[in-house]
Amino acid sequence: MSRFMNSSLILRVFLILPFASLCAWGELNTKVVRHQLGDLVFESTIVYPDSVDELKPGILMVPNWMGPTGGALDKAKKIAGDSRVVMMADVYSIDVRPANGGEAGAAAGVLRGDRELMRERVEHVLEIFKREAEAVGMDTSKMAAVGFCFGGGAVLEYARTGASIDAVLVSRRFDLTYLGS
Repeated sequence: MSRFMNSSLILRVFLILPFASLCAWGELNTKVVRHQLGDLVFESTIVYPDSVDELKPGILMVPNWMGPTGGALDKAKKIAGDSRVVMMADVYSIDVRPANGGEAGAAAGVLRGDRELMRERVEHVLEIFKREAEAVGMDTSKMAAVGFCFGGGAVLEYARTGASIDAVLVSRRFDLTYLGS
């Protein structure tokens, strides 16, 4: 594994979703955050518990190749539960919302074909997420990234930069049943 990783980054894959599918939680808030990188405008969504009495760890979630969809937002809510703050990252821009696999393949292909651009966009969204920390009750000293399929490749690629995150969880699909405490 070390031949693929920047030696300054130790990836600690930890179970950030313990029994999330089985838990009941309080109300979740969502906050849409518009941000700009160069000439492009992005729209990411933060999901956080209603209670902000104590700071919670943050998880940057890069969705699959369909981008920020309603289904991806549902996944972000499951991950957040009552003990985490999650940002569903938009790494495409508001002008790119794939409607089918062909469009998704083209959108994902742009970033897969330019790894520096992919890394730059993930880093940008993470910085925007950290700027929102106080408003959503997030502890920026406890940060992780999770991605599914295309999103998994994006967070793994970002981790290879020596990123200042504590853990990365990569999955080919979203399935809470295989995770435990």
